[in-house]
Amino acid sequence: MPTYQGFNSTCIGYSHIKDGSQCQDYSGFFCGEGFSVASAADGHGSEKYFRSGEGARIAVEAAIDSVKGFLSEKENANLLIENHSQILEQLAGTITTRWVTGVEKHCHDNPFSESESDLIRKFYNIDLENINEHVEDYSKLTFDNERAITRIYGTTLVVGVITDSFAFALNNGDGVVVVIDNEKKCSIPPETVNDQLFAGLTTSMSDIDVVKKSFKYYFTADVPRAIFLATDGVRDSYKLNGFFTLISELLALFEENVETAQKKLEEWLPKISEKGSEDDMSLAGIIKK
Repeated sequence: MPTYQGFNSTCIGYSHIKDGSQCQDYSGFFCGEGFSVASAADGHGSEKYFRSGEGARIAVEAAIDSVKGFLSEKENANLLIENHSQILEQLAGTITTRWVTGVEKHCHDNPFSESESDLIRKFYNIDLENINEHVEDYSKLTFDNERAITRIYGTTLVVGVITDSFAFALNNGDGVVVVIDNEKKCSIPPETVNDQLFAGLTTSMSDIDVVKKSFKYYFTADVPRAIFLATDGVRDSYKLNGFFTLISELLALFEENVETAQKKLEEWLPKISEKGSEDDMSLAGIIKK
């Protein structure tokens, strides 16, 4: 029976260091019995999405917890093999519901400051004296095809999973899924590429009808050697061949020594950001031993 190893690393972007803003990326992984899952998210980052860093964290945690719960039910694996399109949409729905619940809880536990309330009034045309007294009503409103309260936490999300008998990925936004086959060839499955990205715009966890319109789905019964995930800050720092070279080098390092590879990755990401996109950076992956 295969065993798995995983990794993740996130660093603040060079431009964010210069302007004093916070990191809006987040990443994580989990290796269980018979499966492994990794996830990364990139909060939208502007003043309009002033809690998007928390949104990214909540999204990654929601994704990993949802996959763990889904694969703990043995019959779900059979259902996924029989009808992966429908079942992956259901899983995306579970992730989204868990994310919305997490966002609402964070909002309840962390009332808006006066400066945050001013941003809500500025960007969302909410003319209320005390925003916190109306959060429940506000959460029911929508603006420009997005949920109002969750929009403040808006983020992308990419998820990769390898099991003993299949692998899959979900992608909402401009993150990248790289599948490495058993001959160590890298590819980006076209099913995971979002055709709604243009002029710096991206889909979001805060979109309305996110399961049907924002998520992209990939499934294969040909279990790969590894799946790596990257936020756009990493991908935008390279031409495609250079990006694949980075992924291949990391795979070789992690297969040789996990601790050394993790240390190298944490050293590399800030340098890649400084010399490349200057954006926040996240890389996460799962590898079949």
